[in-house]
Amino acid sequence: MNKKVLVGLVVVLVGLVVAGLILSFKMPESLTKEEKQEVVSLVEGFGKTLIKVDKVMPEENVAKSIKENYSPFLADNLILEWTFDPSKALGRVVSSPWPDRIQILSMEKLDAYTVKVKGYVVWVASGGNGNLEVTEKGPTVLIVRKDPSTQKFSIDNVYSNEFAFYDGEVLLKTLKKAFPGMYYIGERYEPYVQMVMYIGGISSKPVAVVDMGTGGAYVEYYTICLPTNGHLEVANFKDKDGHIAPLFFDEGASVKHEVKFSTFDDGKGNCILYQSVVERNDSGEVSDITVDAYRWNKSANLFEYSEEYSQEIKKELEERLVPKSVEILSLKFKEIRSEYSAIRSVAVYNGKVAFSAGSGHIKINNPKSANPNHILVCDAKSGKVEYSTQVSKDWVSIEDVQMNDNWIVFRVVEDPAGAPAECFVINRKTGKLIKLLQNYSWDGNSSSIDKDFTVDYVLLQGDYAYLVLNGIKIGNVGKTLSDTAESRLIRINLNDGTMQNFFKEELMSFGVFHLWVLGDDAIAFSASEITQPGNEKQYVYLYNFEGRSSDSVTLPDYIHLYALTLDEHIIYFRSGKIVIAPLRKPGDFEEIGLESPNDFMLVGSTVASNDYIVARLDNGNIFVFNRKTKERRIITGGDVRSEIALNGSDLSFINYPEDRNDSIIYLDLKENGF
Repeated sequence: MNKKVLVGLVVVLVGLVVAGLILSFKMPESLTKEEKQEVVSLVEGFGKTLIKVDKVMPEENVAKSIKENYSPFLADNLILEWTFDPSKALGRVVSSPWPDRIQILSMEKLDAYTVKVKGYVVWVASGGNGNLEVTEKGPTVLIVRKDPSTQKFSIDNVYSNEFAFYDGEVLLKTLKKAFPGMYYIGERYEPYVQMVMYIGGISSKPVAVVDMGTGGAYVEYYTICLPTNGHLEVANFKDKDGHIAPLFFDEGASVKHEVKFSTFDDGKGNCILYQSVVERNDSGEVSDITVDAYRWNKSANLFEYSEEYSQEIKKELEERLVPKSVEILSLKFKEIRSEYSAIRSVAVYNGKVAFSAGSGHIKINNPKSANPNHILVCDAKSGKVEYSTQVSKDWVSIEDVQMNDNWIVFRVVEDPAGAPAECFVINRKTGKLIKLLQNYSWDGNSSSIDKDFTVDYVLLQGDYAYLVLNGIKIGNVGKTLSDTAESRLIRINLNDGTMQNFFKEELMSFGVFHLWVLGDDAIAFSASEITQPGNEKQYVYLYNFEGRSSDSVTLPDYIHLYALTLDEHIIYFRSGKIVIAPLRKPGDFEEIGLESPNDFMLVGSTVASNDYIVARLDNGNIFVFNRKTKERRIITGGDVRSEIALNGSDLSFINYPEDRNDSIIYLDLKENGF
């Protein structure tokens, strides 16, 4: 054979092999019959459940419905995203039409574990002769992934809008042409239209918010595209210096740096896009805020920098994130001092202050550093002591002091570790000190109740005290505590000592935590139930004794620690911020302008009345939010390290100076212009 021919054959063969290898890397393997059947079953099963999630319901109910109905089909991260923000979820939005099914058009295997499914959400309504008629088909793309460990498919992402079917490769080329320096566009996944906005006016113009398919674990990149002659083209932006070019936005957060990309319609037909940057110092305080806002300019067919909106949004962020500070020495306040060096707990009611005090000095993590075994009542204006008594034991810590016109109730802890604890009450008219739970013997003499219980929570309301008891041991002494322990919530009539149990049965997996007054004859308490290992449901139970009615609210999974107000609002932690919302609609929240790295600051440090929310900050300052005017203030110059007390506009807290005895600070928020 001619050498040239031989060489040519070798070159051809090598070329074919190389081409085959290239194709093997570029062409994803096709779906197996079994995989196709599993994906079809998953997507169609999900489509049949869409009608079960009614998005017209209160948000907490929608979140619950999403978890109950979609969990068999969606990946955990998508369940979490949709329960956190149910507005993003698919579901029924009106009584008619309603989503009936998902019609699959195509399936494409992107890699060994990922399948891209294109289809329609088919909407139907009742037609003639009782038949269902298709009213609409909404384009939808579902990203389905296989778990390598379980080998099961689940739906990992869903985007449903008029541009859902837009060719990702074409969009990728469009983005790379618009941003030639961003070689990494599409490195994580194919770009896609995440959502669509409409610019108001007679001829509404769709605005496509595009996820650029790049970024990292803590940052995402977006840009804006507009439909032009059947194609999506990257929109132009005119910046503050007058330069015109495409623009991308990033969104992400770290401890000191937070960037957000947001959109809204101002109600005047203006589509507003803006990026905000919030910088924090080492103490977590906001050091700088910048905002760049852009408004659609119809005549120029571009988004134009708006100084007006930039300043307006910046001002709003500053009011929310940087409250005005006021030095405590500039306020009208009273400092209440006593003969005792240590103060442990404080309550305020109608211009009177009750507190526990004793010898020693309060030191963190050292319970026996002080012996706060006295209860005192003072007139807040004059500072005069009107009542004083003590619990006569070698060492106790009087905690959770509460007061109204007729009674003072408090817990007494004898063990430095914090348990067990018993409960006492003072009749303010007679001055008599009464030990509650006389039938619950701490000496082990009772035949039915063991001595190992403790009073964990106490609440005073009118002539009643509510106590949460934990660790009660029932029945045979030989059984272990885990076999026989019970939690109990009881109500005690302080006038005659009669008791009422809320729960008759043993609550083996049920915990009762925290109590709140809701009105003259109504209370609420939080509870959690472990339904199965690793799965805990949280509830708020509400009781109205006057009408003999009870109710409960199941909280969304994203709410952990929280506080309740008299008017049935819930204060909780969401995305690094403290928010308030109606208890039965926790998704309709309002940010109160207080940020925190975790939700623990809600415990024992946030109190509320109908007019105010007050929180103790880690640096010893006090945050005050006026619920009516929305004004936010920070009281500086104090050193608040323990509980604070709020009743109406009366605020009290303990002052811990290093060089002298502890004291009580009292001030009227309304009198001081808060």
